[in-house]
Amino acid sequence: MLSRLMMPLFILAIALTGCGIETTTAPGDGSGLDDVSDGLTRATEGFAFERYAVGVDWYDYTQSSHVLTPTPRVFVMQREDTTTLLEFISYYDEQGRSGFFTFKTLTHDGESWGELKTFTLTQDVKDGDVCLSHEPFAIVPCTDDRAAHILRTVWRPVPEIGFAVKEPALFTFTHHADPPATHITHRLLTLPELGEAPRDFDTLAALPQLPNTSLEPGTSVVGWLHKGPGEPVRRDINIQLTAKVTLAQWRITGFDATTRAVSLEVMCQRIELEDPQAFEPALAKTATITLPAQGETVHALVQLCEGEAGEVAPALTVTSSGQRAPAARWPDTKSFDVILELHQGRLGARIAPGNRLWNWTRAQGLGQDD
Repeated sequence: MLSRLMMPLFILAIALTGCGIETTTAPGDGSGLDDVSDGLTRATEGFAFERYAVGVDWYDYTQSSHVLTPTPRVFVMQREDTTTLLEFISYYDEQGRSGFFTFKTLTHDGESWGELKTFTLTQDVKDGDVCLSHEPFAIVPCTDDRAAHILRTVWRPVPEIGFAVKEPALFTFTHHADPPATHITHRLLTLPELGEAPRDFDTLAALPQLPNTSLEPGTSVVGWLHKGPGEPVRRDINIQLTAKVTLAQWRITGFDATTRAVSLEVMCQRIELEDPQAFEPALAKTATITLPAQGETVHALVQLCEGEAGEVAPALTVTSSGQRAPAARWPDTKSFDVILELHQGRLGARIAPGNRLWNWTRAQGLGQDD
């Protein structure tokens, strides 16, 4: 059974004040763009979030006015022979309504650069998913083969105010199980405007690729759970801050490759910063989740805890499962906490977008058997 960790919630309160444990208490701080690409390393150092492509790393947040202001960055996005330079211009329309993104784009179709264009959404991203193609850069149905990106909102927990907020973000449909030639890669230019971006591909190709957990499972704050097929799974204890503003302490306790059965153990706790409590082992729950039997790449979306106000309890229920884990077309992000994935016999995990995770085991310098 999970131990009663000396992890009372005052540690989380300390983290929120910027001391001791890394966390992201305000969006747009650029913490997803550092030089550390190993997600497990980041999770060992403190509460870290998953890197889903561009994600929320496009704006600064003004707390007094609650205004989102794009940062001076140009994203270089490449899919097969198409390269698109993208600049976020605004999150508001002329009437000041939020949710109506405006971008500047410049696209190379594999033969030549097109014209610099300004593109404004005609629908509110808060009302539903908006899917985009690269060439042309336009709204397309999410079921269209041309769909490369998706603008949508995800839940981000804010413990200091006691609830989660919906955060607008840009994601891609890419998944590491896709053929490498079709992967959508991202690079970053720190420029005041797109018009100053270089046009030569040698310069653009020399930019480091942004870490992306949908392409590189090792970038995930959980990542691969064992070294390879047939190897024992890591039994690390993770502390996760979920979209329901709940703390979940969980670990994988076993994996049967033949039946594709994953065993988990979890304890859940409502965050109470004014009255921090230790996790209670007597309330721990264990369960076995069986991944789909057919397919070399399969997944299950798992909810760790249930309840959002007052009492919370372990859930360990499957929200959905199937072939190839959803790349940005998740259901409501409050409905699941962890994505379990089996790819070519190797088990991995990612946390839901907006969640934060701290790997307690590695932070204590313990090995997988401790």
